[in-house]
Amino acid sequence: MANSKDSDYLSRTPRTLRVELAAPYDLIVNESGLKIFVKTDFKSTDSVNILSMTPWDESSKSTVIVSYGFPEPVFELPPSTFVTVNFDTAHVARMVIIPMLEPLNREDTILLARSLLEVLNAAALKKVPEDNLTLEEVWLRMQLAEKDMDQSSFQIGQWQRDEAHGKADFVLNIEIESDESVTDPAKQRYSMEFLIDNFSGDLDDKLKELRLAARKKIKLYDEGEPCTENTYECDIPDLRVYLDTLRKEKLIPLRL
Repeated sequence: MANSKDSDYLSRTPRTLRVELAAPYDLIVNESGLKIFVKTDFKSTDSVNILSMTPWDESSKSTVIVSYGFPEPVFELPPSTFVTVNFDTAHVARMVIIPMLEPLNREDTILLARSLLEVLNAAALKKVPEDNLTLEEVWLRMQLAEKDMDQSSFQIGQWQRDEAHGKADFVLNIEIESDESVTDPAKQRYSMEFLIDNFSGDLDDKLKELRLAARKKIKLYDEGEPCTENTYECDIPDLRVYLDTLRKEKLIPLRL
């Protein structure tokens, strides 16, 4: 997480990002507000586009609240200073969220982790118990210096949700903020990481199929050359026109 000299974004009203896996770009913007993505240099292509929302890099300097699910929110995360949304073929393919404002000491990390687990366990999500550490097990590891730990990332929760495209997978981790100069475990800092993906499904394959089907219906270009099914990525001059065309051709919304 970046260290900003200007922290006035902490006192500003956070933006709320309404989002769902496999949702099209224009739905995200319509539900979140036209200025949710502050940067205007987003190069639209029909391949992977990554938008990172960090207040110290943006003119609005505001944190981000992620509100997941349509039409009604399934859960809402606390304000964050780091949200990355991967779009593929103008649809949300995966997300990485650090649902906190800054790295925390071990005591405050456990408190935040407990609060996040309560939010996610209370949501309309299916808990996946495999491979998770309990907070008690993580706390025992936090008594060690980083160099003595057997891992640098602790998975403390997994969930799934049935959605139109298949299953959405959610993973909550505690991450060590690596710093070789810190030898006292009590001074070690940690961050939370929340992943939204489609680990258990075939969303990537569906988006690839959509991309190739769209190229047969829409004339797209790459550096002035017509795109073919073998072109790595094609420029999309207007995302809204692109998505509207996919709807008219009944290629979206994505379905099982």
